[in-house]
Amino acid sequence: MEINSHRPIEPAAGSATSATQRLRQVLGSLVDLIAEFDGAGVLLDVWTGDKSLLVRPVEEMLGQPLLGIIGEDAYGPFRTLFERIYKNGIAEDFEYSLNLADGNHSFIARAVPVDAPTGERTIRVLVQDVTGLQKIEEHSRKIESLLKQTQ
Repeated sequence: MEINSHRPIEPAAGSATSATQRLRQVLGSLVDLIAEFDGAGVLLDVWTGDKSLLVRPVEEMLGQPLLGIIGEDAYGPFRTLFERIYKNGIAEDFEYSLNLADGNHSFIARAVPVDAPTGERTIRVLVQDVTGLQKIEEHSRKIESLLKQTQ
């Protein structure tokens, strides 16, 4: 499916790989998690290849408001996001962090409005875990600082 539509992507002629498999490969290289919400922030669906990025099992989260899933402390960046995007139909980028089973993770995300053929709008959030990148940047800054001190 196209990321901002509920219409299926047509497979290329003579393609040996299905459209769904190609889409999974592309999305897997760009995002770590995709979640779909209604305008009130209720989780409708979630897709990920890395279950460790989930706060709880999918079955426990579906149909629940995000506030109840991640808690008040982590909910700040989402507080007015769903309502804004639902109303104005404009995608937004944002950052947030969550405490997961293996520690604190930092994420960058893009929330995209998706209009279904029925006229109903949902919000699809494409998420990339940037925890590893931030650790590398922090390590590089420490090395640079040490190098300056030794000079």
